[in-house]
Amino acid sequence: MTTRLVSKLFGEVFQTERSARRHPPIEAKRLGPCPPASALLAVSAHAARVEPQLNALASARGHRASSIGTAVGSLFSRGRTGFADFFFTTERSYRATLLGMRHGFDLIVVFGAAARAEGDSELAAWCDEWLAERGALIADVAASVTWFGRHPERALKSAKRKTRDGATRHADAL
Repeated sequence: MTTRLVSKLFGEVFQTERSARRHPPIEAKRLGPCPPASALLAVSAHAARVEPQLNALASARGHRASSIGTAVGSLFSRGRTGFADFFFTTERSYRATLLGMRHGFDLIVVFGAAARAEGDSELAAWCDEWLAERGALIADVAASVTWFGRHPERALKSAKRKTRDGATRHADAL
């Protein structure tokens, strides 16, 4: 049996992992081949790899991704990519993605502590492994922020902009 806290956090963990799988490739495509893009793609690959594990852990405890949580997460995601990114430079968009990753890291810290407190050693061990692996990947993403300082012309590009025909394009695609 899981506590109310672990139950509540499962939904947020599903959402943060979905975001970690989906957003980094969008950012990487905007940037093209460069160290920050590679660091982002490594996080996305980790999220894809751990997703079946998370699903199995949740299922064994009677949890699944909630449709409400998925809808709310999708709404925020669409708001960011559909609106906020028009006002972001590629560097700021990258940092916003990094901020989301750091939020996910802190979430797993709390999730693991709650699992440990209720005696769920399997879930706590999964969290510990996730933290070790993802923590190193997030550190690489954070270290790659300096790349933007060395490439100001790329850093200052709009994350998104309109083309002459009114279509939205990633900055790199223009």
